[in-house]
Amino acid sequence: LYSSLHNFIKEEIKNPDLTLKHIHELAIQIYLNENPQSSSPSSSQMQMTKIPMPTENAFTRIHLPSFPLLNAERIVELLENERIKRELHPSRKELIKNPQIPRIVPMGLPIPLYNEMIGIQSISSNSARRLEVMRKCINSIFEKKILDARKTLNAVILALRTKHARLALCEELNNHVVGNKAILEHEQFDLVVRLMNCALQENSEIDINEIAAQIVPLAMKFCRRLSTNVIQFAYTCIQDHLIWSNQQFWEQTFYLDVERDIKNLYHHNHNNGRTNFEKLDVDISKQFSDFILKDSALEIAAQQMRIADKLDQNRIEHFSQQESATIYAQA
Repeated sequence: LYSSLHNFIKEEIKNPDLTLKHIHELAIQIYLNENPQSSSPSSSQMQMTKIPMPTENAFTRIHLPSFPLLNAERIVELLENERIKRELHPSRKELIKNPQIPRIVPMGLPIPLYNEMIGIQSISSNSARRLEVMRKCINSIFEKKILDARKTLNAVILALRTKHARLALCEELNNHVVGNKAILEHEQFDLVVRLMNCALQENSEIDINEIAAQIVPLAMKFCRRLSTNVIQFAYTCIQDHLIWSNQQFWEQTFYLDVERDIKNLYHHNHNNGRTNFEKLDVDISKQFSDFILKDSALEIAAQQMRIADKLDQNRIEHFSQQESATIYAQA
């Protein structure tokens, strides 16, 4: 439903009368999912059939009729006919529980694109203004315009209460890193550390939005020179947060890093022409016609399982060794 919602929205924009029709179809689909036995009258009657229990003294009778001899060929014939009938006309309940063909369900479009399609722009425009203020503040910090940065610092700290602003902060800071480390002056370093602390303070303890996972590599790159041969990195100033003592965070970060490297591994092989991945091109309108969803790690695994029979054993072992090396490198 979610993956095809944009097609319904396009049709409803052109013809508003289809809105009630789509709502009615959706209601029927939800009802059938919750009550699969109502899809056919015969199945409901079959489910209501009950086999009577034997009476209390049924097994004490002396003259019990002998059990009839069953015809094996007739039983096999009936079972085969029933199997063919179910394959030709499967019931909805069987389709739900036992899908015939494995398939990848499309992920659908991000929610901001749906909001733009149906005209919800007030929230996004307000958020865009806050992100623009943050971008100017960070640019002022790295351009050594400290006074201009301090003027908008309070507005940036208030904006960091939203997850989009915290993700944008990590992205902006990453754009100003060149090489393995970025040596800042004392005032620049203090402002960057303060922004990192505010982002971590507003973040949850289990790092749902992956903010802390993105701050870790940044904190190991931003630094300042205290004296000759003495350099202080930003991670020494953000150690008081509870997220660092959460074992679940470090496990999640490890899995995210492995997933990212696995995606880079197979996308690199795809760009070299070694594998054949399918791209999901979502055609919404002219402005979204070139929107392509990237393959996730689960989709890559599904693709590899699908084409495993077509690959030779040497290539499968090659991929297996590369995956193992990727995991060991992160560990």
